[in-house]
Amino acid sequence: MLYAKSAVDVIDIHSYPDNKPGYAIRGNDGKTMWLDNKGYMAIAKRLGKPLIIGEVGLHAIAKTDKRVWDETPDYFESYDDSKAAKPWVAKTLNDIVEAGVPLSYWWCYQSDQSSDQNNRQRFDIDRDRNPELVACVAEANKRLKAKLLR
Repeated sequence: MLYAKSAVDVIDIHSYPDNKPGYAIRGNDGKTMWLDNKGYMAIAKRLGKPLIIGEVGLHAIAKTDKRVWDETPDYFESYDDSKAAKPWVAKTLNDIVEAGVPLSYWWCYQSDQSSDQNNRQRFDIDRDRNPELVACVAEANKRLKAKLLR
């Protein structure tokens, strides 16, 4: 709330919810609460500033990471497995559309280094590698546009 009357003209966050509903924060009562896109939109609205998600995405997690897989057995190990990744990509996109965030950039990291090319958890979505996921993004964009133009 420090920035309500400042020259800051937009709120720009990075969001990587992965297998969580958002980011864990402590409420005034000491209990854990989840700050999600609706929460960020409420803060932005209270400040009178537009919200942009400058980076949004999901980390594919190797099955050797028991911390994630023990609590979320239906998570995904690679974007190569579009069938497993699609529900998580769709959920992340649905949360953005539901909250009405007007602008978001899906983060895709890829490089030409062989260590990145052979990394199963590499962070990219493209038409050749996983067209079903690109279709999810395009479909969510249409829904968001329709919602914002109402």
